Amino acid sequence: MDDSPLVLIADNNQVSREQMANTLLASGYRVIQAIDGGSALKVVKEHSVSVAIIDHFMDPHGGFDFARVLRNSGKKIPMILVTDEETSDLLMQITRHGISRYLKKPVDPKRLSEAVKRTLREAGPKEKKTAPSSPIVVSIMSRDHSYTPEELMDRALELGLRNAETRKGGPFGAVVADENGRILGEGASGMTSRCDPIAHAEVMAIRQATEALNQSHLETCSLFCSGQPTAIGQALIESVGLAQVYYALSHEDVAQIRPPKQVRPVPMKQLGHARALEILGAWSLLSKQVQD
Repeated sequence: MDDSPLVLIADNNQVSREQMANTLLASGYRVIQAIDGGSALKVVKEHSVSVAIIDHFMDPHGGFDFARVLRNSGKKIPMILVTDEETSDLLMQITRHGISRYLKKPVDPKRLSEAVKRTLREAGPKEKKTAPSSPIVVSIMSRDHSYTPEELMDRALELGLRNAETRKGGPFGAVVADENGRILGEGASGMTSRCDPIAHAEVMAIRQATEALNQSHLETCSLFCSGQPTAIGQALIESVGLAQVYYALSHEDVAQIRPPKQVRPVPMKQLGHARALEILGAWSLLSKQVQD
């Protein structure tokens, strides 16, 4: 019988849940999935769960609801919270509910694997139980799950909706997928919440995709946006060479609710030209150039 650690993933977002499950399956863990806090509590009653990964905003019972009931039951299962939030109040709640650590969404696969590894190491050996019965949702899907263009656009729209509902920004989300429909990166608008003027949804998704592939070009990939890309996004799209872009709302659609900002011309003046040419020439002679 396989005695590798059993990880519970509770998240009502199927795409997010499957991404985390596939990452952990590839790392040699067993995985059970649950769609909300209530289902997750049923799982821990019937299974010897080694660590629970719980989403902050599950409906109708969220991650903190699960953590509170679990602690009151006397079960000592280490927990990892995945969340869109990152505030001092959140950190206090995590400590109050006995949660080991948290991961920011969208979850980076490497950070997820490392977080589970550390959490299990800190928890120490776990007493074994008899074989479980009637799993809620057992992960048996492919590690390289593909999605249709319609499903990928639905995911982008869902990211935008959650972003708006959690007051992180406007209802704008984006997804980058490879030629087989596998998700490489996700993002939501966060210019105000992140104090980052280029944190447009498509920019965040492209950043994550290039990090996942460890390369700066995406010629075989497609971008799915809830809104037509911004000027910054368009420049980045052309820079990384995306094969195709799909969008739901046009600039005209958005302008009916949010008028576009007035752009003023910014004066530009060349300065330091001679010195810059010297540096450029020196760089061109280097044996191993970093091509940016």
